Amino acid sequence: MKVLIIQENGHHDANRNYRECFSLQRAFVSLGHDCSVWGNLHPNYDQTPDFNSYDIIMDIENNNPEWIPYELIRETTKPIKYLWAIDAHLIPPDKFEQRYQMGKFHKLLHSTIDYVKDTHHLWFPNGYDDQLISKGTTEKKSFMGYCGSLGSPERTDLVNYISDEFQAKIDINVLGNDMVKAIQTYVIHFNKNIKNDLNYRNFETIGCGTVLLSDKNKQYELLGFVDGENCILYDNKEDMKSKVMYYANNVEKLREIAENGYQLSKQHTYLDRVQKLLGLTEDII
Repeated sequence: MKVLIIQENGHHDANRNYRECFSLQRAFVSLGHDCSVWGNLHPNYDQTPDFNSYDIIMDIENNNPEWIPYELIRETTKPIKYLWAIDAHLIPPDKFEQRYQMGKFHKLLHSTIDYVKDTHHLWFPNGYDDQLISKGTTEKKSFMGYCGSLGSPERTDLVNYISDEFQAKIDINVLGNDMVKAIQTYVIHFNKNIKNDLNYRNFETIGCGTVLLSDKNKQYELLGFVDGENCILYDNKEDMKSKVMYYANNVEKLREIAENGYQLSKQHTYLDRVQKLLGLTEDII
């Protein structure tokens, strides 16, 4: 199949190769498909694609979509068109609904299950790029760490808490390959999702062979995450402290959780997501 992915290019050099469009492109290509990326800030942006020449078009996130020619995309007759809404805490779902109508897309994919309301909505969760992220052989230097942005007052409070309570290593705004290297050095990687999203760190963490410690969310069970088996899930600070102290004295159990999490990660790669999307496309065709 011939695939076009529409997404603005990344603004951070260190993280650009991890951009969703490039990760999906690698997955499509690895499965034998012809896949191109186009959008604002890409070198080819001044060359408007022949949208009707593609079998699949994916419009991904794009917080500022003013540059996207939805009037042209709307008029296509050949491609199956998907709009993927990723960070719902940044863009209200109704904005994606408007864009879905503007481009006359076939399906609106939501990474957060709460926004799947009817048959033209589908749950399409985040994943990770196993061509860039792996378990590695890096020594575990820190019992606990956090790699990411502060993002919200709730997350900031918890990051300060784990720094004070557990002397966690804090790596703020560490990106790309350095992000992977940092997570690989933690025994436990703390995470706090924003609102009802499940962020990428969930999948990247277990893909690094590191134990995921995250706040509870109903989507975990649906994705195969099980507290105490392949991750650690907490309700609040007190619950987190109790669990961390328990596992600090049960290191062998932590190794088991890390390995189980790593095995689970193989179900949440971009390759897995693309295979599911191709199956969906076959059904629509």
